[in-house]
Amino acid sequence: MARIIERTAKSGAKSWLVKWRIGGGRDGKEDVETCYDRTIAESFAELVEHHGQRRPPGCPKGCHGLQDPHFRDDGDLGMPTFEAYARTEYAVRPGASPTQRFTYLADAERHVFPFFGHLRLDEVTAGCCGSGRSGC
Repeated sequence: MARIIERTAKSGAKSWLVKWRIGGGRDGKEDVETCYDRTIAESFAELVEHHGQRRPPGCPKGCHGLQDPHFRDDGDLGMPTFEAYARTEYAVRPGASPTQRFTYLADAERHVFPFFGHLRLDEVTAGCCGSGRSGC
């Protein structure tokens, strides 16, 4: 059975560790996955249990293959909002550790999304805020 352990860093940031024994037996090797959202941790634990106490296919270590619960695409069908695009890119960034991805996303939520998150990706340009356009 997969279990979830809540952890708190010295900085106060919370994370959830999903732990299970491969195959479910006492002698099975232990596997873990760190999640930065309780909902994702619960969903991942359910997937592990559904797949016989094994890492679900398509979910390599460090990438649980689940979508960020805050992900939204408010733009046109062909063009996501800047926030939707950025959340997707941060989630799959191959060169960054899960901790780095979490930090990047937290910084973007604090400093970038309040100003540019609502814009469609094709509306974000280098001169957007200097142009005097409404919404920038």
